Amino acid sequence: EELNWDELILTCYMNIGLVYTEEKAYQKAITYQRKGLELSKKENWKSNIGGAYINIGINYDQLGEHGKALDNYRNAMLVAEEIGNPKLMATAYYSLGDLYNEVLELDSAVKYLSKGIEIANAQNYKIVQAELHNSYARVQVLLLDYREAYDQANKALALAKEMNSLSELRDGYYIL
Repeated sequence: EELNWDELILTCYMNIGLVYTEEKAYQKAITYQRKGLELSKKENWKSNIGGAYINIGINYDQLGEHGKALDNYRNAMLVAEEIGNPKLMATAYYSLGDLYNEVLELDSAVKYLSKGIEIANAQNYKIVQAELHNSYARVQVLLLDYREAYDQANKALALAKEMNSLSELRDGYYIL
């Protein structure tokens, strides 16, 4: 079987980008994730295009460049909807909703997080379900709907416990 060098190169670009993200070297991460995006576009690998947009958006968000983050998350959502990839859709809606929460556009946050929850629940995509429920809980706290925030945080905690996801457990308990 012949190796697909472009796939290997793409994996390297994206992994290098993820390492730079973990190291908080966000500009370097964007550089490598853009290389992965361009290669994915060249090869017309739609799911990878959507994933690259999300990763780039995450790094722009960390840099405080919310407009650029939003553009990338929207592009990911459009790709996900075009190819009908529910996991990518749920992740894109989570990213959009969480960003809108961060910039206090709470109506938009509720809209996208609700869509994401619906899709993630239908797909039983547990990690994104937990992330969505935690993010939705944070929005509800800002909207002063503490009962809904409590319910959402508990849903996230149940999922986090099932998966043994320490980060989602931390986030859920923080909200409570």
